[in-house]
Amino acid sequence: MTAGPSDLGGDLGPVRTREAADALVDVALRVREDGERLLTPEPHKVGDNSPFVFPLTVVESDRDSFFDRYETFGPLLSIRPFSRREDLLARLSCERHALAAYFYTGAPDALQPHLGEIRFGSIGINSTAVQGAEVPTGGFRDAGIGREGGIWGMREFLTTVNCRLGA
Repeated sequence: MTAGPSDLGGDLGPVRTREAADALVDVALRVREDGERLLTPEPHKVGDNSPFVFPLTVVESDRDSFFDRYETFGPLLSIRPFSRREDLLARLSCERHALAAYFYTGAPDALQPHLGEIRFGSIGINSTAVQGAEVPTGGFRDAGIGREGGIWGMREFLTTVNCRLGA
């Protein structure tokens, strides 16, 4: 197995296949055509036959966008600034791919009363260090069912049976 953006013949990249890399570039191009702003250069791969996609950042959409509806497994990042908690919670309640959400704020305590309303599998407030082998990892809605990691992941492989023997 080979890996690395300088090895164009590599079989391991940030996405599983060259087709997946092409799809991510297509998503970024469509998002830009829909009026989103890209903070990063023109969406492209490292070489024509490469599974490596340059990281892309989309920012400042105040409307429902294709990017928000498409589950991306690759180096595409969405930054959505908010000034009102109500707007943030309304936006998050529509999210279909609720695997992880990261918030950066000068007032982290203001989010704490609302954590039960934020239906994401992992939530980071001023941190991205929310996942690991010892913690439950999983999402809600279209991000999947169940958990992996820690005891929560083990429970996904267990079956509870009620059995009575005798009279």
